[in-house]
Amino acid sequence: MFGITELIEFPGTEDPRLVRMETFDKIDDAISRSNELLDIYHEEYGEDYYERATRDSMFACAGNSDVTWRLYISEITDRKGV
Repeated sequence: MFGITELIEFPGTEDPRLVRMETFDKIDDAISRSNELLDIYHEEYGEDYYERATRDSMFACAGNSDVTWRLYISEITDRKGV
Protein backbone atom coordinates (compact mmCIF):
# COMPACT_ATOMS: atom_id res chain seq x y z
CA MET A 1 0.00 0.00 0.00
CA PHE A 2 1.14 3.54 -0.75
CA GLY A 3 0.19 6.88 0.74
CA ILE A 4 0.37 10.41 -0.56
CA THR A 5 0.72 13.52 1.58
CA GLU A 6 0.00 16.89 -0.03
CA LEU A 7 1.31 20.11 1.53
CA ILE A 8 1.01 23.74 0.46
CA GLU A 9 2.85 26.75 1.82
CA PHE A 10 1.60 30.31 1.43
CA PRO A 11 3.64 33.51 1.83
CA GLY A 12 3.85 34.87 5.35
CA THR A 13 3.33 31.47 6.99
CA GLU A 14 5.98 29.57 8.88
CA ASP A 15 4.57 26.08 8.39
CA PRO A 16 3.07 24.36 5.36
CA ARG A 17 -0.60 23.40 5.52
CA LEU A 18 -1.57 19.73 5.18
CA VAL A 19 -4.05 19.58 2.30
CA ARG A 20 -4.74 15.85 2.09
CA MET A 21 -3.58 12.33 2.75
CA GLU A 22 -4.79 9.42 0.60
CA THR A 23 -3.91 5.73 0.24
CA PHE A 24 -3.60 3.52 -2.82
CA ASP A 25 -3.04 -0.18 -3.40
CA LYS A 26 -0.62 0.37 -6.30
CA ILE A 27 2.32 2.73 -6.73
CA ASP A 28 1.19 3.65 -10.24
CA ASP A 29 -2.17 4.84 -8.87
CA ALA A 30 -0.42 7.02 -6.27
CA ILE A 31 1.86 8.51 -8.94
CA SER A 32 -1.07 9.16 -11.25
CA ARG A 33 -3.02 10.88 -8.47
CA SER A 34 -0.03 13.02 -7.50
CA ASN A 35 0.31 14.23 -11.08
CA GLU A 36 -3.44 14.99 -11.24
CA LEU A 37 -3.05 17.12 -8.11
CA LEU A 38 -0.04 18.87 -9.66
CA ASP A 39 -2.21 19.79 -12.66
CA ILE A 40 -4.83 21.23 -10.27
CA TYR A 41 -2.12 23.32 -8.60
CA HIS A 42 -1.10 24.65 -12.03
CA GLU A 43 -4.70 25.64 -12.80
CA GLU A 44 -5.04 27.53 -9.52
CA TYR A 45 -1.59 29.08 -9.06
CA GLY A 46 0.23 29.01 -12.39
CA GLU A 47 3.21 27.08 -13.66
CA ASP A 48 6.60 28.63 -12.84
CA TYR A 49 8.44 25.44 -11.99
CA TYR A 50 7.49 21.86 -11.21
CA GLU A 51 8.72 18.31 -10.84
CA ARG A 52 6.40 15.36 -11.42
CA ALA A 53 6.46 12.19 -9.33
CA THR A 54 7.91 9.05 -10.93
CA ARG A 55 8.85 5.58 -9.78
CA ASP A 56 12.43 6.85 -9.34
CA SER A 57 11.42 10.00 -7.44
CA MET A 58 8.31 9.59 -5.34
CA PHE A 59 8.13 13.33 -4.78
CA ALA A 60 6.36 16.07 -6.70
CA CYS A 61 6.73 19.80 -6.22
CA ALA A 62 5.70 23.05 -7.83
CA GLY A 63 5.90 26.70 -7.07
CA ASN A 64 5.56 30.23 -8.18
CA SER A 65 7.05 33.28 -6.53
CA ASP A 66 4.55 33.00 -3.65
CA VAL A 67 3.02 29.54 -3.19
CA THR A 68 4.96 26.28 -2.83
CA TRP A 69 3.30 22.89 -3.29
CA ARG A 70 4.79 19.51 -2.33
CA LEU A 71 3.54 15.96 -2.49
CA TYR A 72 5.28 12.95 -0.98
CA ILE A 73 4.55 9.31 -1.80
CA SER A 74 5.50 6.69 0.78
CA GLU A 75 5.17 2.95 0.96
CA ILE A 76 3.08 1.88 3.92
CA THR A 77 4.47 -1.26 5.49
CA ASP A 78 3.27 -3.46 8.33
CA ARG A 79 5.00 -2.17 11.47
CA LYS A 80 3.43 -4.46 14.07
CA GLY A 81 5.50 -4.80 17.18
CA VAL A 82 7.71 -1.80 16.43
